[in-house]
Amino acid sequence: MTAFLLRLGALFGADLEVETPPPMMPELPSRLYRTAVRQVCTQYKPAPERDPEADFHDYLRSCYREETARLAALSAEDADHPERMLSRHARFVFAAGLFAYGHIEVAEDLLDGQPPTGGIRKLVLALKALLPLPDELDPLRDAEAVRGWLRANRDWLAWDEARGAYAMSDGRR
Repeated sequence: MTAFLLRLGALFGADLEVETPPPMMPELPSRLYRTAVRQVCTQYKPAPERDPEADFHDYLRSCYREETARLAALSAEDADHPERMLSRHARFVFAAGLFAYGHIEVAEDLLDGQPPTGGIRKLVLALKALLPLPDELDPLRDAEAVRGWLRANRDWLAWDEARGAYAMSDGRR
């Protein structure tokens, strides 16, 4: 995990590059974010006997739990400690991946953990791409407004794997 954290630290200053599919082959938004997170997770090694999507999903859940426990173990007094910051950013990446698998419970971790600079912070745009957010809400510019919308609408959101996005269960956008 330390090698991953060091690589992650280097990436926060670099632009996040995600290969986009050709226009003839539209890709589900969730798959684009899963791919972006997979590119960052250089320590991930797929198990050949398992379904690749299920295997990566399990990997993200495990890493997310690890980073959450690591953050809980670090005291609030160490808020500026480099290990805490890297762990927080690692959890942000894992949360972005889990969010793209339908884990609405990690949405606020995306808002809380986004780094202040660097291309990797664009992973927070998974909220915009996968949620039926009003057009004026932007998680990069106004995390608190997005947080408020999430809290007000969370009970109405349902994951739709076929669409690769969340939908309002009452039929609203």
